[in-house]
Amino acid sequence: MEKVILGRKYNQPFAITGRNVSHEHCELTRDGDIWTIRDLGSRHGTFIQDDKSGKLTPVDETETRIAPFTLICLGGVSVEGCTFYAYNVFFPGVYAPIFTYLSDKQEEFKRKGERMENIARWIKLAVFAANAIVFMVSFLPMNSESRLMLLRFVPLLSTGLAALYDPSMARRRIDEESKRFRYCPNPSCHEILTERAIRLRQCRCMAT
Repeated sequence: MEKVILGRKYNQPFAITGRNVSHEHCELTRDGDIWTIRDLGSRHGTFIQDDKSGKLTPVDETETRIAPFTLICLGGVSVEGCTFYAYNVFFPGVYAPIFTYLSDKQEEFKRKGERMENIARWIKLAVFAANAIVFMVSFLPMNSESRLMLLRFVPLLSTGLAALYDPSMARRRIDEESKRFRYCPNPSCHEILTERAIRLRQCRCMAT
C-alpha cells in the first residue's frame, strides 16, 4: 500500500503553490488496483471529477474510491488551487496513459454527438411525415368532426416531438461536457487542451 499526503508542505512528487491549497490538504492511497482519496479538513475543499458528466464533486474525510485517471482538484479550478490526475501522484511525469484516457473520452463524446444527430434526423422525418399526413387528410372525404380531430392532433404531435428534443441545445451540452475532460496532465499547467493537442498528445507547456 502507498499513501501520499498532498498539500503545499507535503510529499507529493510535484510542487503545489496555490493559495487555496492547505499545507496538509488530502491523502491519496493506492493499494494494488484500489485507489482512494480523503480530505484532511482542508479550508477550500477537495473535489473529484465525475467520469460521466465531468462535474466536480466534493469529498469529505471518509475514504472515497476513485479511478487512476480521476481528476482531482484541490481548492478550486483556478491558479489559486491545483488540478491534476490521480495517476500523476504515483507516476509523476508519465503523461502518455492520461492522454490515452483523454483521447478515449473525446471519442466517446464524438459518438454521443453522432447519436444526437441521428435522433435529430429521425425527428425531422417524423415532423415531415406528420405534416404530410395533415396535407393528405385535407383531401379525404371525411366528416368534419373527424377531420378536425386529425388536423388538430397531428400538428400537435409534430410540435411536441420538436419541442422535446432541441438538437442545438443537446450539442451545446455535449460540447460543454467534453471540455471538462481536457485538463492538461501537467499539474503545474492550467491549460484546457484543444482536440488537436489531445491528438498530438502534447500541451504547449510540454513543447521543447
